Amino acid sequence: MKNKLILILVAAMAAVPLLAQDDESRFNEQQADRLNKFAKRAFGKGFPRQAKLIWLQTIKLYDLDDAVAHKALGHVKLGTSWSPDPDFSYPTADTGSGSDGASLFKSYEKLKKDLASAHRTQAQKWSRAERTDKSRYHYQMVLRWVKSDEKAQAALEHREIGGLTGTSLEQTLYERSKMIEQAVVEQSRIDYGVEKMAASTQPYLERAQVKYITVKSEHFTLRGDPEEEENLLKALVWAERALQVAQVAFPKESFPQNPDQWQTDWAFFVSKDTYKQILTANGDRLPNLQWQLEHTSTSGIAGPEGVLTVGATGSVKVLFDAVVRNVARAYAGFGTDGFREGIGHTFVGMIFNNNRLF
Repeated sequence: MKNKLILILVAAMAAVPLLAQDDESRFNEQQADRLNKFAKRAFGKGFPRQAKLIWLQTIKLYDLDDAVAHKALGHVKLGTSWSPDPDFSYPTADTGSGSDGASLFKSYEKLKKDLASAHRTQAQKWSRAERTDKSRYHYQMVLRWVKSDEKAQAALEHREIGGLTGTSLEQTLYERSKMIEQAVVEQSRIDYGVEKMAASTQPYLERAQVKYITVKSEHFTLRGDPEEEENLLKALVWAERALQVAQVAFPKESFPQNPDQWQTDWAFFVSKDTYKQILTANGDRLPNLQWQLEHTSTSGIAGPEGVLTVGATGSVKVLFDAVVRNVARAYAGFGTDGFREGIGHTFVGMIFNNNRLF
């Protein structure tokens, strides 16, 4: 009898995750059904663009395999995945009347409240079951549909942030972003000492037999075309400014970077031919010379003589872009290419309000 009781308890415990999964599946189906019905109505009233957005939300938020939404969008199932039907043409123009549009808008506002209410009930259920992860997810989805829901804000411990509400992490990000914004403005008004070096040679450039000059600031050395001296000097001012902004974005206690230990020797020339000449002359230092000649505008050359970043800019704007990107990437110290490229372009966007180099 005792063994039988134990088996019953074990079976009951094993069934809990399955029941929870089934409950979530049913919930998602109900939410998807609400969205699908509204999208179908919007489509029928002559608003296919709005309907498409709703069907896409159905797939993204509630059911990646929702047949109703996929078929409405002109998708066909191939094996286990959905693909666009090449023979299907989805309408791209709204033809509905203004009165129907106004009616749909009111209905959509009510739909969002209904979706939020369902998530709130689900969140409360998971909270009682002491499943904080599930509860937080559903409260976040409440705010996905109704940003002003006070119960969800309280459950997620939101606080006032710049006229909105958010978590403690979001508050930290917001405050940090304002500090960075202020640093960018302040640094744009500050000049840094940069000078032309009378006698400074670089082994890789010497091997390529190109004409160049060298300019230097406190932390960086830049080489380039003699006729570009003024722009090279300005570029290093922007590099020093970017370094100061980076120290605000990445606090020293978390990112103990020492710029004096970086590879900070750069060579940027306007002409792509000059760039190729430098790579070719140092081909023994490059494992994929031919590929780099055909597909790149920036490369690193490394050998016994040190490390040099060399590139072709084509314009002064790209020159400024390149030096700021190099500073951001080095200071952040991210390991993956995606993060490195992302932080570089982010800094350029913050400092110049646009990106020039991709």
